Amino acid sequence: MSSADVEIANLRRKLSEADELLRAIHDGEVDAFVLRHHDSYRVHTLQGADSAYRMLVEGMRQGAATIAGDGTILYANRRLCEMVGAAPEAVVGQSLDQCFGCDRATVDEILRSGTEGKSVEFVIRAGQQSIVASISTCALEVEGRAPVFCLVVSDVSDKRAAEKRQEVLAEERAELSGIFSKLPFAVFVADSRGGIYYVNAMGEKLTTSEGMLDKVRSFASELAADGPRDPEEIEVKHGDGSTGCYRLYANAVRTTLQPTRAVVVAMDVTHERESRKRRERDDQLRETFVAILGHDLRTPLGAIQTAGDLLKRRARTPEDAKMADIILRATHHMKGLTDDMLDLASSRLGEGIRLFPVDVDLATLIATVTEELASSRAADFSVETLGAIDGHWDPGRMTQVLSNLLSNAVSYGAPSRPISIRIDGRAAEEVTIEVNNQGEPIAADVLPVLFDPFRRGRASAENKGGIGLGLYIAEQIVSAHGGTIQVQSNWEQGTTFTLRLPRSSAGGPRG
Repeated sequence: MSSADVEIANLRRKLSEADELLRAIHDGEVDAFVLRHHDSYRVHTLQGADSAYRMLVEGMRQGAATIAGDGTILYANRRLCEMVGAAPEAVVGQSLDQCFGCDRATVDEILRSGTEGKSVEFVIRAGQQSIVASISTCALEVEGRAPVFCLVVSDVSDKRAAEKRQEVLAEERAELSGIFSKLPFAVFVADSRGGIYYVNAMGEKLTTSEGMLDKVRSFASELAADGPRDPEEIEVKHGDGSTGCYRLYANAVRTTLQPTRAVVVAMDVTHERESRKRRERDDQLRETFVAILGHDLRTPLGAIQTAGDLLKRRARTPEDAKMADIILRATHHMKGLTDDMLDLASSRLGEGIRLFPVDVDLATLIATVTEELASSRAADFSVETLGAIDGHWDPGRMTQVLSNLLSNAVSYGAPSRPISIRIDGRAAEEVTIEVNNQGEPIAADVLPVLFDPFRRGRASAENKGGIGLGLYIAEQIVSAHGGTIQVQSNWEQGTTFTLRLPRSSAGGPRG
């Protein structure tokens, strides 16, 4: 075949290819074509192509693109354009590194992955937007030409963010579990049906203790919906045969994704309970000792008082009478201390203050106490009464209360100021008594414990012999009558003790 024949054959082949290209374009089988110009490509897109392939690719949730071997984008679907934030006409013809905001080495890695059958993940940056993308590449071999690459780009930002959150949550759970494992008490998380979801390290040691898990489940099932459950102490038997005491606390935990669960905390109070029992035994022993001592002191005190009375009657000189008076005063003081100890022991041992109530006029009791104090302590009293001041009380015990309060007022009040007593009986059901003295107030740190046994205020010359039981016993007596006693003290109003007594107390002895 001559050279002319060869050239004619080549022209016919090219004419046939051009005719086939025109037919394909006419039938909508081509979206774009690339013309090679020197060492670069020029991409020409065709508007109006409506092939099934285009419809499929345009409807994908992933980005899709066709890339030339040099990295030029030949085609990009709508989703990919949305990812990079650009219009299709701005994307097609652009280099992949410019479109994705990456370097050439990354482009080469993306294209190379197409021949290695693996995907590449990296961050696409388009303006202020960043997307974590997973890119799968497929190389399309074109006979006699450089390959063309198809890219499928998946946005995995949400997935990676969720994985990161899960990692953070896992780390936080591990950290929280580590913290809970160091707690010196057991923690259980359970639901109302008895399912146990979490137990810390201390709790694991108690899961084999007889009765513990049953009580935890009971707490969880009975947990009130409106708040925490009151604590409860239980005894459990450990595997080694020993017995432990635990105080259980429970509260509800509510989330939107899970049913309500209970957090049950078990604190080991075995040593605390044993210490409490020892203290109770020691207190009872001390109070029993005080009761016995006070009771046994009455016999010799009675003998001393009888001897003192006899000495006073037989006194031949004023000096003898003076010595007898000293003995009698000391005996009277000792008898008062003994009675106080007996009252303390009685109230602390559960017997209470015994009362013998009768109809009483407070005016008579006040007069008796003030006359005695005025003669022995040179005290000045101002008494005010309002309404009916009678009631059903124990006269001896009420005299003890009034004597204690008025003696304190004389001891601690300003010497030049009278003691004010105000009795208000205008209310139908109760009588109020106020005892006020001016002078230095009671210290603020003493006020909250003023009625505790063996507590005393500031020292006074007249009250050095007390042991700090007077106000405690006075409060016990008032309480036994069903009343209350309170105190207020400041520089402006002085110190005021206020008693509120129901007019009627139970008839007959009571403890």
